[in-house]
Amino acid sequence: MNVELSSQTYLHQLSLLLNLCLLLLLLPISIQAESEGNRQVYVVYMGHNTLDDASASSLHLSMLQQHKNYRHSYKRDSANHMLQRYTKSFHGFAARLTEEEAAKLSGMEGVVSVFPSRMNKMATTSSWDFLGFPITAKRSTKESDIIIGVFDSGIWPESPSLNDKGYGPPPAKWKGICEANFTCNNCSMDSFGCCQHTKNPDLITPVKLGNGIVVNGVSVNPFTLHGMYPLIYAGDVPNVMAGFNGSVSRLCSPNSLDKNLVKGKIILCDAISSGEPEMMAGAVGSIMKYPGPYFDAVASYTLPVSVVNSDQAIRNARYIQSTRNATAVIMKSKDVKNASAPFVASFSSRGPNPITKSILKPDLAAPGVRILAAWSPAAPITHVQGDHRAVNFNMISGTSMACPHVSGIAAYVKSYNPTWSPAAIKSALMTTASAMSAQINTDAEFAYGAGNLNQMKAIKPGLIYDAVEVDYVSFLCQEGYSSKDIRIMTGVKTSSCSQLMEQAKDLNYPTFVIPTLRNKVVDLSFNRTVTNVGSATSTYRASITQPLVSGLIIQVEPDVLHFNHIGQKVSFTVFVQATIQNLDNPIISSALIWDDGVHQVRSPIVVHVP
Repeated sequence: MNVELSSQTYLHQLSLLLNLCLLLLLLPISIQAESEGNRQVYVVYMGHNTLDDASASSLHLSMLQQHKNYRHSYKRDSANHMLQRYTKSFHGFAARLTEEEAAKLSGMEGVVSVFPSRMNKMATTSSWDFLGFPITAKRSTKESDIIIGVFDSGIWPESPSLNDKGYGPPPAKWKGICEANFTCNNCSMDSFGCCQHTKNPDLITPVKLGNGIVVNGVSVNPFTLHGMYPLIYAGDVPNVMAGFNGSVSRLCSPNSLDKNLVKGKIILCDAISSGEPEMMAGAVGSIMKYPGPYFDAVASYTLPVSVVNSDQAIRNARYIQSTRNATAVIMKSKDVKNASAPFVASFSSRGPNPITKSILKPDLAAPGVRILAAWSPAAPITHVQGDHRAVNFNMISGTSMACPHVSGIAAYVKSYNPTWSPAAIKSALMTTASAMSAQINTDAEFAYGAGNLNQMKAIKPGLIYDAVEVDYVSFLCQEGYSSKDIRIMTGVKTSSCSQLMEQAKDLNYPTFVIPTLRNKVVDLSFNRTVTNVGSATSTYRASITQPLVSGLIIQVEPDVLHFNHIGQKVSFTVFVQATIQNLDNPIISSALIWDDGVHQVRSPIVVHVP
C-alpha cells in the first residue's frame, strides 16, 4: 500500500516537472512571438558615411546582434529585420524593431537618431502627367541609341537620377566626345529657346486664421505646426532698442524685430524675406506679402512660411486689427489643381528677339515652375546660416527645369524619327505645340512662343519645316557676317556670302515675325518649304486663325498643298499686310494652320512694335 502511494506520488511529481519544463520551453517562444508582433520599421540615422559598403553592413549587423531579442532570431532570418542599408547620401539602416530595441539603439555610439519609417506621397512626376506624357506612354525601341547632351550649369552628373545602372554602353558611333573633370555616366557634355510655365497640379501652403478663414499662400513648407499660435504684425514689434521703428520692422528686415515680442508667434511681414530675421527673433512661422497678384516662384525656408498676395495680406492684417488675440496656423504644403495652368511665369524671359527681330523667341513653353528636381546634398537648401539640411531633391523653378523637359521630348521624337535633323525636330515640337491663352499671358507669343509642348503629337507632325547647313549660312550672311567669318565657323574654305542672297526672314523657320512702327503699313512676304512626313498621299489646306484685333490681313499661295510620297517638299508664300495703331496692343498675332484632316501644323504669325 505504501509502495503504491509512493509510486503515484512520484508519477504525479514527474508529470508536474515535465509540464513545468514544457512551459519554460514555450515561454521564450511566446515572448518572441509577442515581440515579433510589436515590431515596426525604424530608420537608424548615423550621419555622414565614412565606411565602405562591406564595413557598413558588418557594423549594422553587429549593432542589431548586441540586443538579446536578436541573438537568436536575427541570425536565422536577418532578411525579415534588416530592410535597407544607407551608405550613399548618408549613413544608416532601416530595420524591424520593437520600441525597446529602438530606444536602446538610439543610445548607441555613432547613432544620431532613431525614428519610425513613414510613407510619403510621391510628387516627382506631375509635370509629365500634366503634359500628357505618363510613364506608360508608348516608347520606341530606338531609344537606346539616343544620347542627350545638355548645356546647363544646373546639371549635377553625380546625381542618382543620372545613374546609368541597367543601361548598355553608348552607341559605337556618335557625334561627340565624353570629356570633363569628373567621371561620366555613359554621357557626353551635345539649343532651344524655351520659357517656363506653371503646371497643374500646383503647390499651395494654406494659412488658417483664428476666425476660421483659410488663405492659400505658396511656399515649400514641410513643417507641421500643432494647434493655433498667436499672430502678430511685424510693424507692431520693432526692435526699438536697436534703433528700428515700425516702417522698417514691417518688412522683417535683419535685426529689426523685438525678440521679446516675437518669440513663439507667427508674424505677418510686408515683404518677402529669407526667413532668417523671423527665425532669429524666435518666430514659429512667417506669413510674407508679395506685392503682385500671384507669386509663382516658391522657395524653402528654415521655418514654416506662406507667401500671400496683396489682397490676402490685407485680409490677414484686418483680422489682426479686429481682435486682441489673433491666432493662426501655417499648414504643410499640398498639391491642388490650378485651372488657369499653363501660364508663363512672371520671371521667365520675354521676347522679342533682341538680335534677330524676324525670328520668334521663345520657341515654346515647357514646365519649369515648382518642379521637384534632383539636388546636390552638398548644396545648401537655403542660404540661412546654420541650415545644414541635405536633400537629394528640392523644389526649383527656372529654365534649368524647363530645359530637361524639352531635351527629353526632343530625344523621344528622335527615337521615332532617327534620320531627322535638329531643325526637323524643333519644327515638330513647335508646330504641334498647344496654343496658349493671350488673355492670361498678355505678352502672347513673346511669352509662350508657339505654345505648350505636346509630345504625343510631335512624333507624328505631318509636315516639317526642315533646314540644312546652307540655310543657316545664308541666314548668317544676311545678319552681317562676312565670308571670312562664315569660313571660320563652317570650316569650308569655299563658303561665300556673295552666292547666298536669301533674306533672314526667309529662313525656313516654323514662325513668321514682322517688326514695325506704329501707324506704319507693312507689306511683307515669307517663303517657306514643308516636307511631308505624314501620309504618303495627302492634301493640306491652309486656314488662318482670327486675330484679336483688326489691322491684319494674311494670304497664303497656294492655299492647298498636294503630296504623293513621303519626303516630298512643297513650297508656299505667306503675304502679310498689317498696321498697328497708336492705341493698339504692341503685338498682333494670328496663326497659319495646314490641315489634312489628321494633322494640324500650326505656325504663329506675329506683328509687333519693338
